[in-house]
Amino acid sequence: MRKSLLIVDDDKAFAKMLCDALKNKDYAVTCMTDSQSALDYALEHQPNVMLVDWLMPEMDGLELAKRARESNPFVQVIMISVDPSLESMVKMHDVGIFDYLIKPLNIKQLRTIVKEAFVHSERWRCSLDKYTKNLKKKKGVSA
Repeated sequence: MRKSLLIVDDDKAFAKMLCDALKNKDYAVTCMTDSQSALDYALEHQPNVMLVDWLMPEMDGLELAKRARESNPFVQVIMISVDPSLESMVKMHDVGIFDYLIKPLNIKQLRTIVKEAFVHSERWRCSLDKYTKNLKKKKGVSA
């Protein structure tokens, strides 16, 4: 299964710029400008990494990340914020946000962080696979 990145920002021009900057042969990129549609997409398609704007109408980025991670704990979420406060940084930590970036973005730094998020997501999936295989072996021996 091909790796995927979901970008969510209600600013259409900014979302397009991010999509264009992050297009890559190693993973599929999907861009959305509506948080509820993005949540529906994330629940159905289970992206590896999400790049999410904090401030959006309907549902803020933190709530979107929280709901997406409830369904897919391996999704690594990178939050974009204009100026995160200490309180918002604590909230991001509590939800399990992989990293956060402050606008305006440094595209080179963003690409590096997205790459690291994919590695982290894959590492968690592999760990779960190993754990599951070991658990099945133990159950097979004791049964």
